[in-house]
Amino acid sequence: MSETTMPVPTQFVAVPGLEDAAASQQAAEDAAAKITVTKLDFFYGQHQALFDNTLQIAPRSVTAIIGPSGCGKSTHLRSYNR
Repeated sequence: MSETTMPVPTQFVAVPGLEDAAASQQAAEDAAAKITVTKLDFFYGQHQALFDNTLQIAPRSVTAIIGPSGCGKSTHLRSYNR
């Protein structure tokens, strides 16, 4: 058997009117999100712990939040309930 590989596009060209379709699709996806957080900042007194965190979680989906120790995963989640 021989395998055929597809070429990977290296450049994208803007198509007039396509930006509007992409924006409306993004708006529909935003409306469908069960949890949406935009530009979350969190402070411990004068110390800022989180900077502009944005997250969208779709309904009926499994979501994992991963990252190195001390990057703010638990702080972000705890800020939902304070």
